[in-house]
Amino acid sequence: MNLNLGTQLVAPRGFEGLKADVVYHLLFNDAVRNRALFVTFGAPAPGLGARSAPAAQRLPRAELAYLRRDRFEEALRSALIRPVPEPRELPHWFGDLTITDLLMHDRQDHRRQKPHAHRIDVMLAHLWPAVQRSADILSAEAPQTALNRIARSCVPPQNEARFRQAFFVYLAFGRERLALHYPIANLGKWDRAAKDKKFGRPSLLGAWHGHSSCPEAIQAMCLEGFRTYAAPGQSLRAIHRKTAVRVFGCVPTRDSRQRMSLVHPEGKPFPTYGQFAYRVGLAYDLRTRQLLKFGSARVRSKIAISQGKYTDATANAMETLQEDGYFVDEVAAGYLEGSHLPKISVVRIICVGSAVIVGIGFSFKGEKAEAYRMAKFCMAVDKVWFCSLFGIAITEDQWPSAGLPLHEVVDRGPGATRGADATDPALQPVIKEIAPSYSGQSKANVETRHPKSVKQEGAPQYRITRQSVVQLVQREIYRVIESNESTNVLPRLGPEAIRRQVLSTPNGLWRHLVGLGRTFAYQPPRDQAIRGYLVPVDLTVSDGAVYFMGFRFWSKALRDSKLLERCVTQVQGYLLPMCVRHIFIDTPDGMLTVDASFGIRSAEGESFLSVAELEQLAELRSREQAAFRIHREAAKAEVAERFKAETGHEYDRSELRAGRAKRGNAASVEEARQIAPLLRANGKIR
Repeated sequence: MNLNLGTQLVAPRGFEGLKADVVYHLLFNDAVRNRALFVTFGAPAPGLGARSAPAAQRLPRAELAYLRRDRFEEALRSALIRPVPEPRELPHWFGDLTITDLLMHDRQDHRRQKPHAHRIDVMLAHLWPAVQRSADILSAEAPQTALNRIARSCVPPQNEARFRQAFFVYLAFGRERLALHYPIANLGKWDRAAKDKKFGRPSLLGAWHGHSSCPEAIQAMCLEGFRTYAAPGQSLRAIHRKTAVRVFGCVPTRDSRQRMSLVHPEGKPFPTYGQFAYRVGLAYDLRTRQLLKFGSARVRSKIAISQGKYTDATANAMETLQEDGYFVDEVAAGYLEGSHLPKISVVRIICVGSAVIVGIGFSFKGEKAEAYRMAKFCMAVDKVWFCSLFGIAITEDQWPSAGLPLHEVVDRGPGATRGADATDPALQPVIKEIAPSYSGQSKANVETRHPKSVKQEGAPQYRITRQSVVQLVQREIYRVIESNESTNVLPRLGPEAIRRQVLSTPNGLWRHLVGLGRTFAYQPPRDQAIRGYLVPVDLTVSDGAVYFMGFRFWSKALRDSKLLERCVTQVQGYLLPMCVRHIFIDTPDGMLTVDASFGIRSAEGESFLSVAELEQLAELRSREQAAFRIHREAAKAEVAERFKAETGHEYDRSELRAGRAKRGNAASVEEARQIAPLLRANGKIR
């Protein structure tokens, strides 16, 4: 335990001349007089609100305390007196202010003709003779008397009580000059509402011209006017003008020189623009006023200072993710005549730390929750297997990410709904942050990676393509692979990564981080990801296969399973709406994969169909079924008429009689014997 002059001490239960739970400063341990000298300013000890005690209204007097030297040292050894664990750097009448706060206050108070530092210098100039003789003063029989003599000898003479106070404060707080700063914790906090006097600078129209804005009624009306008339694009002067006329009841009038001003017809008080701005400024900070006038988007993009990069807060792969969607420019032609399939919405998920696009999902007819679920499914599973579902063959190095995060930032809208989360709570992130609406900066990392297109002016236009939906989806997946391999992330590489010559692409940075174990990703089992994220559907079991929307799905795994032996008619399945090439069936024995089997064996590409295309094909099939019923009856009628025309008999003419046909009597047997040779292949009678 090291004790220096000025060390703050406390006696928890009191000790001789020291009071309990009061902070004392050690000033001098005098061996000649065999005494220890202390000073206290009445500060409470820690644990009794010392660091949060309100600032004193007046400076307390400095009080000296004495102990015998041997008794003081014995109390220290037995812990009856102990140092304060968190000593103050300023006297307690400064409240919670620190030296940094005082320095900032003095820098901002630039309008003073004489800065407060000058006042401290003058005070120290008077104190300096006493400071130089501090050892003699503290070892004197009566230190206060010695200080009083020095105070009277100053030019001009100083107030003795204030002089002693400043001397002891300066020594007690380690000769810190800012300890002599005037208290500012309570400045401007006294109640002015009880006074009718107008405060502030005198008006150019006279010192007593105008009214005070201190009464609570005036303040309430000012804030009422601001709340009522503050709107985007409204300046504070316009708000004050409307408030003065519509809230306070002022009217414009002209003087003898035709100058106009606002007056109250009944002489009631109303605020000037300066008073109005002051009251509004006390109630609403600058950022709030800017948001009301300019809107959050402009404040954030044009006015507010940069808060740094999102990558500054991340050090690992999958530590923070951002999600957002965009629309594919082209629309695919439908199967119905003159129809177009809806636009495809693409949702991407990007790892902020590595810049790797870790997931991609799709949906029709706008940005939907199922697109976010599919993107999270893509994020969770191995990308080689995921791409194979769409007929794309890649290597693990071309898209190395796999796993779910702990923290994600989603776009407001479908991505923020519960429908975008996994149905399995175990797959949901620990932290889910929602970005503000129309705020691209909140998810800038993913916004800047979206494909860009030139906006055409003039009449509305749209792009139509001969590519199928799945082909458009395949192209967007290839875009992700391209972006992960071609984006420059050199600014994200630290000295160690540069020294190791890490490839400055998202994939290269990902491999570097994951290779060092710097990842927050965890990879769930594939079956769990399928159940948690893919779209559940009901499948019909019939004829050794399963059917969805009337189309057949089959696989050897289904044939070898026990599902078809259980005499079930419906089972639960899961699918990717954008590519119904495979359907996953949830069985007690595990997840089965069944493949599309559309009719007879056909080209491989015909099995790449989306749910939207299946719906149109199902409608075409329904139309064909209805047309076939008419065709079938007409075909039967045609054959019947041709038979009648050629034979002269009705096609299906017969007579219904009771009993059984007499095929076993002698006449029938003899007739069959005679006719049989005629019905043989050579048609000759033997």
